Amino acid sequence: MIAALGLQLPAGHAGDSFRTELGMAALDAGRQAVLLPAAPGAAAGGATVRSVDAEVNGLPVLHRGLAQSVERNQLQSMILAVLLVVALLSVAFRSLGTGLLAASPTLFTLLAIHGAMGLLGINLDIGTSLLGSLILANGVDYAVHLISSWRARADESLGRAATQAALASGPAIWTSAAAMFIGFFVLALGDAKPLQNVTGLKAAAMLLGAVATFLVVPALARRRGYRLRGQAEPEAILPGAGEAQPEGAAARAAGTTA
Repeated sequence: MIAALGLQLPAGHAGDSFRTELGMAALDAGRQAVLLPAAPGAAAGGATVRSVDAEVNGLPVLHRGLAQSVERNQLQSMILAVLLVVALLSVAFRSLGTGLLAASPTLFTLLAIHGAMGLLGINLDIGTSLLGSLILANGVDYAVHLISSWRARADESLGRAATQAALASGPAIWTSAAAMFIGFFVLALGDAKPLQNVTGLKAAAMLLGAVATFLVVPALARRRGYRLRGQAEPEAILPGAGEAQPEGAAARAAGTTA
């Protein structure tokens, strides 16, 4: 068997031990009968009828049960986490629709990353099960920054609001995404395969979350302004320095500066 498989065994005790264990395993696999002690009270030489129960155990059973538990708990915890995040965002923006809008880029990222795991054959284990929580915790920040900067006057289009929001919050979002990407990508360069899977997917999720924010939010936004609880009304915010200001607004700005 060793020759047929082309195995290169180490010299010395390690190679001899491997040959012995392999031989015992082959004998056990090919044995068609088991030896059992005689039943209590059976006559010497008489027929003995006893039953044998077999039960699979060991590490394979433990790993299978752990994988099933991780998959079940992952689904339950992610549903609960998404609901709580949407509820928190809805309270912060005082609108259920805005809460769903702020969470939509992260939901897209979650679907994309877990879909990529399926295509690449990466199993859901204890390490990769943390991806959902990490993506949800960090990715939702991008949309909150962009929506908080979403402003347009009544005579301006939603495209203008998207442009102003991207200019105002874009540098902060991309800086945060790049920093997170670099931090996790460095960890993905290690030799540990489980760590490579988790950190590599996490690094990709940070960039994908930023890209999704600038694509999904403008595609779904239907208002000219959003504001967090305690934030000033959109109409009360003056245009940027590079924009033409109405005379009244310019006078009020000059008076405030004075």
